[in-house]
Amino acid sequence: MASVQGCKPSHSGTKYSFSSSHVNPFIDDLPTHIVPYINNIYNVDVDGNCGYRVVARWIYGDEHRWPTVRKN
Repeated sequence: MASVQGCKPSHSGTKYSFSSSHVNPFIDDLPTHIVPYINNIYNVDVDGNCGYRVVARWIYGDEHRWPTVRKN
């Protein structure tokens, strides 16, 4: 399952279906060649650790395991 994560304060921790109207603001930020591979968009919590949270969400399925990612 492919996903795109971001660090936007609104809708933190929200998962959107790619067909959802909430996704439209993200479309312009994405390279057009990857759009067909996106199944959903998930915004991680905003606390300055967004990058670690994105990787933790991808690897562990849980953004709250970001300290493990940072440590490793």
